[in-house]
Amino acid sequence: MILGSVAQGMEYVDSLPKGVRSIQLRYGNFDGLNGHFTDSGDLRSLTDIYSIELNSRTLTQMEPQARQLVNLLNQYGSYQLGDQLHLGRINVSVNPDVTYALPVILTGITDKWTVGLAIPIMTYSNQIEVSHTAGNLNQIRDHVNGALPEVDATLALLNTDYKQVFLQTLADKGYKPLVTKNDQFVGDIQIINIYRLIEKPSLQQTLRFYLSLPTGPVPDADDLTAIESLHQPALKTSWITEKPMAGGFRLLGAASYQLNFQRNRERRVPMNAEDLLPDASQKYQISEDPGDILSGTAGFIKDFGDYWSVAMGYQYEHKFKDQVAGAPAGRDQFLEKGSDRDAHLARIETTFSTIKSYQAGRSAIPWSIYYEWVSVFDGRNIEASVLHELGLSLFF
Repeated sequence: MILGSVAQGMEYVDSLPKGVRSIQLRYGNFDGLNGHFTDSGDLRSLTDIYSIELNSRTLTQMEPQARQLVNLLNQYGSYQLGDQLHLGRINVSVNPDVTYALPVILTGITDKWTVGLAIPIMTYSNQIEVSHTAGNLNQIRDHVNGALPEVDATLALLNTDYKQVFLQTLADKGYKPLVTKNDQFVGDIQIINIYRLIEKPSLQQTLRFYLSLPTGPVPDADDLTAIESLHQPALKTSWITEKPMAGGFRLLGAASYQLNFQRNRERRVPMNAEDLLPDASQKYQISEDPGDILSGTAGFIKDFGDYWSVAMGYQYEHKFKDQVAGAPAGRDQFLEKGSDRDAHLARIETTFSTIKSYQAGRSAIPWSIYYEWVSVFDGRNIEASVLHELGLSLFF
């Protein structure tokens, strides 16, 4: 998921004067996490991605009798009926929802240097349902029509409750049950440093540094619905520039690079490219070097008097491919596949602030409130999410 970079919100050149403190309270919710842009850029539902077609290949991994049936049917005539066997589909319907409350404390150390701390409190729920739709077993049974007694005998032994077979297969392999979950936890805490480079009427620039600490939950190798992006130490550096223009407009640009540090954790390693559910015996301590993240943003801010402003921007983000070590020879590739990603984001934010009027002596308290809408409208290997974030800032 793209939880980390999106939840940081639109980046501006703002910093705090020496001795001034700020408390920010942000609340965000991700919609549309059940849509996913594939490696080819196609948008598919997570239900389609996670569901399993019960064809001859997958059946033999789940049902011992199915392997015998496939072989017997392939011996019947020249139709290769075994390869055509399709016992339906296991539908795994998932509907993840992520919300967060993010308190941020900032302090102006000098007029150019601001430090802060952000502590995300996350709620992760996932509505999960497993069902089974029928396949072509009856048609194949009618086609054979008693011509092969061995097939009839095998069909009699064949388990047709494939929802239960699938759930039992997960249990036998040591996976946690696929049930609806509702978890709350502290995510990866961030230490923030902001340094103002240039402060002129014609141009402003700042550097921002975000040091992410691995305080979030470690992804569980036995949990098929775990959030993989948490418990990730990282350092993100952002350069932000802002240039005032005529008519109350300000041009906004930003470039950032996030260095993801190496981490070690237990993972299941597929035996081959077709191994959808690796056994518990295939768990290894893996050394991961997650791909770094490069991002660029371009946009503008329109000021409507001293109180209101609207910002709009486009952001492109690229994550490089993970590098994995510790898996048996030749199998690292199965963990690295699909770990790179691209994301195209549209961002819109509206803000009400009393800071300018407070500085002019027209407001008693400096504070601001904003709403931001962020949409991942295109990409590759990423969720097609929409973020709604509301934030309140108090200055003292």
